[in-house]
Amino acid sequence: MMEAYISYNPRIADQLPREVLAFALVHEYAHLHLRHVGPFSGDRSAAVVREQELVADRFAARFWATNDVRVAQAAAASFSSAAGQRALGPEKLSLEAGYPTRKERAQVILDCLARAQQNASSKEP
Repeated sequence: MMEAYISYNPRIADQLPREVLAFALVHEYAHLHLRHVGPFSGDRSAAVVREQELVADRFAARFWATNDVRVAQAAAASFSSAAGQRALGPEKLSLEAGYPTRKERAQVILDCLARAQQNASSKEP
């Protein structure tokens, strides 16, 4: 049986702020945890890839919303920054592979943060 694992390019990792790298690692962990990769990944159509990317973004956003909200905020900001665009490559190639737009991904993260804040506020006495 093939093992699934996370790998990264250290040159790209060195270009990213620590918070963005931390978000990306949890995002990639989500793919492993949710069985999006490896021998159990199944369908890799553009629609499935798109949904899996958004699910992994939500997973990471929820994790960081309860651990260090600044990480998720930095990740959302990076999707529209010049540095993030350099690290992620041309958006056209991402869209062709089925990835959501950077704007969509930033919005998913921000929506998760807003929900987490609402939930925290509703639990306060």
